[in-house]
Amino acid sequence: MNAPLSILIVEDNPGDLLLLQEHLRFSGIPLRAVRTATTLAAATALLAEEVPDLVLLDMFLPDSSGLDTFHRLSAIAPDLPVVVLSGLSDAQTAISTIQQGAQDYIVKGDFDERLLAKVLQYALERNAIRLKLQASIERYTLVAKATSDVLWDWNLVTDANWFSENFTVLFGYPPGEVGTGIDAWKSRVHPDDSGRVIASIHQAIAEGRRFWEDEYRFRKADGTYAAILDRGHTLYNEQGVPTRMIGSMQDISTLKKLQDTILREQVAAQRLIAETTVRAQEKERATLGRDLHDNINQILTACKLMIDMAAGSPDLRDSLLPRSASHLNRAIEEIRRLSRELVPPEHSAEGIGPALAELAEAMSGSRHIDLVLEGPIAAIPPDVQLTLYRITQEALNNISKYAGATEASISLHSSAAGISLTVADNGAGFDPEERKLGIGLRNIRHRAELHGGSLRIDTAPGTGCRLIVRLPPADRGMATGGERQPAKPADRPGETRLPE
Repeated sequence: MNAPLSILIVEDNPGDLLLLQEHLRFSGIPLRAVRTATTLAAATALLAEEVPDLVLLDMFLPDSSGLDTFHRLSAIAPDLPVVVLSGLSDAQTAISTIQQGAQDYIVKGDFDERLLAKVLQYALERNAIRLKLQASIERYTLVAKATSDVLWDWNLVTDANWFSENFTVLFGYPPGEVGTGIDAWKSRVHPDDSGRVIASIHQAIAEGRRFWEDEYRFRKADGTYAAILDRGHTLYNEQGVPTRMIGSMQDISTLKKLQDTILREQVAAQRLIAETTVRAQEKERATLGRDLHDNINQILTACKLMIDMAAGSPDLRDSLLPRSASHLNRAIEEIRRLSRELVPPEHSAEGIGPALAELAEAMSGSRHIDLVLEGPIAAIPPDVQLTLYRITQEALNNISKYAGATEASISLHSSAAGISLTVADNGAGFDPEERKLGIGLRNIRHRAELHGGSLRIDTAPGTGCRLIVRLPPADRGMATGGERQPAKPADRPGETRLPE
């Protein structure tokens, strides 16, 4: 007690009041003010003017008596430390006030200055501890209400267990069915999880670990099970013996369902990618087989026939050999064309530009193809460049086979915002609502999605077609494990997804 104290004495007996004032004066307690009141009403008025540091309270006053005196004063100033002034005959009443919140009591006429000083000091210290404890309890209560988690407290000595009010909210059990022992928790853990979870918690305690964590299923009042993430903290006494464990139960059922959904979608996406890859390979093999049979094989067959005829008829040699050479040149060009389609373009310091220019020239035929490149094309990662090349190759093949176009264009734009590839033509177009995606367009879409991108097709009968592929910047298209994240085009506003 270093700071001077302000004390309120509520006492109606003049002799007891005078004796108490004298003891205070000689106790050595630093005093700032000592005020007195002979009734509870007078004390209430003084409290309204100024709140003292401590109250010395007589339980029996002209306007109040017994425990009611303490209760009424506490209702007015609940944080004030109160020392009860008791007579020998009402000592039991004084003890009852301590049980209900008073800091201490002294028996009138049975104390001196030294005892009074100790009582007041201890009363102030106990009250400070009480206020801190009360604040901690209030914070704990607010935290318990603010979170949906269930807080628990397990006494490792008695096996008694306490759950917060959220237990009834989260799991639906009435308060009377919650239970107060650890068995109330154990009996509700799913049978398939119980052995593992109980063993893990006892192992953590036995190994002296302060923290424990596990996931399991917990039975609710309606018989269903919630997925729970449970965390606990073990407390040890001075001898290192575990005495208590406190923790929280978090319902992660929604998170688990979401994880399962994502996993199923990823498996389905991988299966679809694998199926599309197989179909694309089969299509490529079939195309190669048809080209070999319908073009190169026919050309070489005709060439062999002319050479055989020239060998058997010298008169026809001069006319047939030049035709045979022409057919061989056609076969060589067809083989070169197939090689360009099958073999990836060589990586250039200039990026994908030269390869796209060569592709456009090789597939131009009777139509004009414009090529526009914008931005740091050379900075695009090689795997993305190959994807863009294959997408352009597939799109130009479709234009060549189905569009009947006289003009086409390739536009590739790269910036910090992402990569955009547009392949357009002035051909026949089609109705995307009626026409399902062929293998070629599916291939394009899945190539884009593998890099976190999207495919959009703007077309209608008689208006040509614009195929637009957008890819994110290379660093955003990558997952932490080094794999690109598949995107869902249907989830992005403004981009339509063609029917399968």
